[in-house]
Amino acid sequence: MKKKLFSLYALLFCSVSVFISGPAVVSAASAISADEKIEAQNEDQDPKVRLITGFEELPASLRRIDIDRLEYNSPDELTEAMPKTLKAFFEDGGSEDIAVSWYSAAEEFDPQNGFYYQFSPSFDETLYSVINGYDILKDAPYIGVFIHDADTPAPSSAPVYGDSEEAAADTAADSAAAEEITPDAYTSNSNEEIIFKYLISEIGLNNAAACGVLANIYCESGFREDALGDNGTSYGICQWHNTRFENLKNYCYSSGYDWQSLDGQLHFLEYELNGSHAYVMNKITPVSNDRDGAWDAGYNWCYYFEIPANREANSIKRGNLAADTFWPLYENYKLVTVTLKLSQDYMYLLAGGEPVALSASLSPDGAGECSVKYTSDDGSKGIARVSKKGVVTPVGKGRMTVTATDTVTGLKAYCQVIVIESSSPVYTEGEETEKTTSGHKQSIGGKEGEFFVKVSYFNAVTYTGKKIKPDKQLDAKTDISSLTDFITKNGLIRNEAVSSEELFTVKYICKKNKEAGTALFYPALVFNKQSAKKAGLTADEILELVSLTGTLNSSLKADKCRFTINPVDITSSENEVRLKLNDAGIKSDKGIVTNVKSLKVKTAQGQSYSLSPDQYKLMLMDLKNSVMILKGKKSFTGTICVTIS
Repeated sequence: MKKKLFSLYALLFCSVSVFISGPAVVSAASAISADEKIEAQNEDQDPKVRLITGFEELPASLRRIDIDRLEYNSPDELTEAMPKTLKAFFEDGGSEDIAVSWYSAAEEFDPQNGFYYQFSPSFDETLYSVINGYDILKDAPYIGVFIHDADTPAPSSAPVYGDSEEAAADTAADSAAAEEITPDAYTSNSNEEIIFKYLISEIGLNNAAACGVLANIYCESGFREDALGDNGTSYGICQWHNTRFENLKNYCYSSGYDWQSLDGQLHFLEYELNGSHAYVMNKITPVSNDRDGAWDAGYNWCYYFEIPANREANSIKRGNLAADTFWPLYENYKLVTVTLKLSQDYMYLLAGGEPVALSASLSPDGAGECSVKYTSDDGSKGIARVSKKGVVTPVGKGRMTVTATDTVTGLKAYCQVIVIESSSPVYTEGEETEKTTSGHKQSIGGKEGEFFVKVSYFNAVTYTGKKIKPDKQLDAKTDISSLTDFITKNGLIRNEAVSSEELFTVKYICKKNKEAGTALFYPALVFNKQSAKKAGLTADEILELVSLTGTLNSSLKADKCRFTINPVDITSSENEVRLKLNDAGIKSDKGIVTNVKSLKVKTAQGQSYSLSPDQYKLMLMDLKNSVMILKGKKSFTGTICVTIS
């Protein structure tokens, strides 16, 4: 059904106002409490006048009327859309529908110049009165009247009310449909949404506080940046007046903004809130992010920032508008910023290796298609080539940046490209090595001798994942025959059941023997005093041998034996690499994979290694196809490409 539209002409809308006096101020010295005084005041009411404690809420279909400014006709048609009765609840416990009329609260109804009015109920005060403390403007049901035209859309989609039952039925249906509208439906660049986004993203307000500001801006200007009021002395979305109007111009001139633009006015608003009106920020920033917070913000912004005529009533009206109109629309609003995203923002490639294709898209999903141009800062460095379609071909070692530019939106995204060279396996061929300490002369049992220790070993071994034991993996042997032969030859063994070799044992002390690289070891001689006594050596001979053993050990420790632990080569195609991630998908930091749970390498010889995080580097190569570059570190060498399946 086609709804009847109102046409506009100059109108003076007369209304009946209800004045409810507040409770008298009670001094601290008074013996009567505030509650007792209110009760006494209620008792003073005419016994024929019933005391109203509240009203039943209006159905959603009757809480709002939208008027097309150019089609408005008469106040009669407006009031016809308003209910004739309200259900009232009384102090005596009863309830009934009472006759009401509606008046424009806070200010005179002016459909030619205004944008929003709150209509509150009035009733026959000879029959009814509200209890003390009940505020008709704030607590009673009200009807919001929104006036809009082509230049000033309503805050949300709502029907234009007619004066027939069919119109009311259409209104109810439209209202039910409107309940399905969510903030996600806002995809236009309407001033309303632009202002809201600026308030939360740039000024830092929560949704409730931003709703309070929106309610005020709508009442002031209908979100129009070119709104001109007060006979040309007020301008813009906040109707900056007189000197503040001049301040708007001066700020924009000095800061490079257009004072007639929404962008310039929003920056000036932020400038005021950080300077001359910082106290207003202190009033609205702490509000809770809920309906009550929206009401508080709407009230405080009007009371301290706008400061209109009839200040208190207008502040309540705008608090109601913030809580009941804008908060339901924006309470779940989440700021969505459209960005250009590349398939990966870091890429490691092997010099002379396979190319990788980048792809671009607008985020979030549904933001539209993009048309991307790819460029790089490689110049003549010879690091990598980038095609028009985003295919990156590695050339030589180095770092460069690929820039993707969406030719439609101008948005940019970047990918750091690091080209590395394959590391060649490091391997030292081992050989038999012999090392002899310098001779040491000493007297044992009255006989002079020269003593030395000879060590032979294989000086290279491959990493095993365990500490190297020289006598096992290096086949180390220690020759102390210069000492044992001297003892035997000079008859120091007086018990044939004990040999001179039994007087000494050899221990191997190894340093840096767990990771690949250069390692050290030395033999340490241990003299067995018990065996010496059993062999029949005298106490003096034992002391002399203890001293000699210490001297030889000092020489061995001072001139340690060196050997090489070769790293495991992971580049062999016969090796098997097993990789497990902590989570679904690949996570990385600047191109380095960070969510590896375990990484194992099994060689063709059947040896299996579990690599610790400091023994490898796993780098993103082609994220789309899950291809990584694995580079060995410490005890592992070589660089290979691996695919995570």
